[in-house]
Order: sequence, then C-alpha cells, then structure tokens
Amino acid sequence: MDPDAALRMIDDADRVDAETREVMQGLHGWLSRGGFAPDWDAYPTGARRFRKAYGPQRGMRGMTTTRGHATKKRPSRIAHATIQIGDIVQRSDVDGKNRYVVVNVREPWIYTRQISGGLGIITFPSSHMLRKVT
Repeated sequence: MDPDAALRMIDDADRVDAETREVMQGLHGWLSRGGFAPDWDAYPTGARRFRKAYGPQRGMRGMTTTRGHATKKRPSRIAHATIQIGDIVQRSDVDGKNRYVVVNVREPWIYTRQISGGLGIITFPSSHMLRKVT
C-alpha cells in the first residue's frame, strides 16, 4: 500500500463517502500493522479527516487532541520504543491515574495488567499508546 496515495485520495475527496471511508479504513489497517506513516503535512484536509475518524496517529506532529473545551498538546513519545516487561506505564492519550504493569510484549501488541486491582489482561495495539511512569 502507498499511504501517501491513500491520504491524497482522502484529501482530494469532495466529501467523506463510502469510498473515502474504505480508503481510510485501509490506511488505518496499514498503520496499525506497523506500516510507515504518510506525509501528514502534505495533505492537511486528509489528515484532519483521518484524525477525526481514527484519532491522532504516529507522525502527526503539532496536531492537538480536544477534550471538552480544553485543547492539549499530545505528549512526547520518545520513550515508547523501550517498553519492556515489568515497566510501569500509563496511557499517553489520556491524563488518567490508571497505571499498568507490562506483562508481555509481542510486537505490535503490549499486554498489561492494571496495578490498582483490575482483573484480566489489557492489551494495547502499540507502544505509542503508552508512556513510562518514572
């Protein structure tokens, strides 16, 4: 798949119709399987449409997420590549208090267990969704 071509098609569409949603779904699948990101800055309308449907993605520099009336800058994701078993992590997209311990890493999935008494294993589709707690 050529992610730049897919993002260009999303950007060039007059409106988000079934065909555009299908291209967006394909691009999301490509990214979630670890494919390289398109040039988000080259196609701002396509990037905005994609972010609205699937949330911020890897490589979307400077884009913000909106929570209610406040707009927050996305947290830095520098330390995510080094997540290992036993690390204490939090979700990087939410300013919550829940902390998790990493119990297994099988790329691209991260398996965690909630520290504060949560039952079961919680999986995250990539290390980009987590940040280490220091």
